[in-house]
Amino acid sequence: MERVNLSGWEYDDIERTATDLFEDLGLTKFPPNCFEIAAKLKIELKKYSELSEEKREMMVSDYEDGYTTNTGKCKYTIYYNDKMDENRIRFTLWYEIGHIQLGHFDNCKKSQARMKAEANHFAVFVQAPMPAVIMYEPFGKYDVKETFNVSLQCASNIYSNYIKLTNYPGLMERIKKHRILDVLDFSKILKGGAYEDCV
Repeated sequence: MERVNLSGWEYDDIERTATDLFEDLGLTKFPPNCFEIAAKLKIELKKYSELSEEKREMMVSDYEDGYTTNTGKCKYTIYYNDKMDENRIRFTLWYEIGHIQLGHFDNCKKSQARMKAEANHFAVFVQAPMPAVIMYEPFGKYDVKETFNVSLQCASNIYSNYIKLTNYPGLMERIKKHRILDVLDFSKILKGGAYEDCV
């Protein structure tokens, strides 16, 4: 599959969509709970383990982590592999919610690769928003992993992006003014508190 590099305005648009979602739902607590948000959005969640053996094998074969179906007018079901670890389940649910919130089921004319890149950024942003990462000032990928409770691969990418940003102090200052810092309460993480799990 082709690799897609999103533009700055595309990243901004995805982050605005995520921030608007939290604001519209009246959420203030970080980290947002993906299960609660799915329920508020009336998205049905189904574990692979709840499916028949035949259907489960087909889902794991075709969609190892998860898959979303549009079951009617604005009605969605996310199927997810509950045998994965908690970080991967959480990322999968946010990724699938991202597809829905970004309008990828609404006769979207974007390529599969572009939609995947957009949903991926949505999932990363809601779990470890770069403005919060910058404010936290992590000292390594393991620090990002533990603080934001993401997979090591995800933490490694986040930390790498953070290090690149440190070369652009003006951009970092602009990012630190992102609206997400006013919508969600990051005080526990920024003060070194423990991440509360949502799986």
